[in-house]
Amino acid sequence: MSLPLTRKLASKTHPPLKLGQQCTLKINAKGVEYLTEAEIGTPGVMKCINETGAPANISIGFYNEAGTKAEPVFVWKHIDKESNLSVHPTSKLQIYAVSDYQATEMITGKINSDIIWERDLHDLAPSTEWNLCYEKNTKKYTIEEVSM
Repeated sequence: MSLPLTRKLASKTHPPLKLGQQCTLKINAKGVEYLTEAEIGTPGVMKCINETGAPANISIGFYNEAGTKAEPVFVWKHIDKESNLSVHPTSKLQIYAVSDYQATEMITGKINSDIIWERDLHDLAPSTEWNLCYEKNTKKYTIEEVSM
């Protein structure tokens, strides 16, 4: 089912929303949608409330490095009026050391190897460098952050 969404969204940059914050999607007197500034919400959750009076599409994404443009990563369509979208992201980057793997091959199943490195993406800086190290004595791989 496709619902026509003909409303306009204010062209200003969308306010950033962090974990534990919420915003509200509203319509101004000219019929233009806008997002309110972030306010305190539920810890560990990002929430957007639809107060437009009609279904709306709501997305979550990342800002570019300059912080001037938001790029959507996930889009939820037709969030009903007076409803909300609550997201509890658990963005973990996990690195495994596996053998018998070709560089052009996509790993789609269970990985039968221990995680050698794991970080919450929310805790990483926008740009980081890491070295993959092999310890000959233990025959194990490790990941070490490059000092800047």
